[in-house]
Amino acid sequence: MKGGRGLRDHHIYALYRGDTYLMDGTLEEIAEKRGVKRVTLQWMLRPSYAKRYLSPPKRVPKRQCLTLTRLDDDEDADEDA
Repeated sequence: MKGGRGLRDHHIYALYRGDTYLMDGTLEEIAEKRGVKRVTLQWMLRPSYAKRYLSPPKRVPKRQCLTLTRLDDDEDADEDA
């Protein structure tokens, strides 16, 4: 079941600063270790974050931008088949 309030995402994500790997874990784990709210990390997965911080004109040098990537996307494709 996707979406809905109160449901927790148990997918694994990797956090990068530019090309440098920082850490991986669930959104809750990363939020706790980085001292940010979970909604901040959820926003980093949205197209609006990429448009604002990762696309030209670049307000922040790309090497300083944080990016969050879901690592287990290919497992979901197997479940849907």
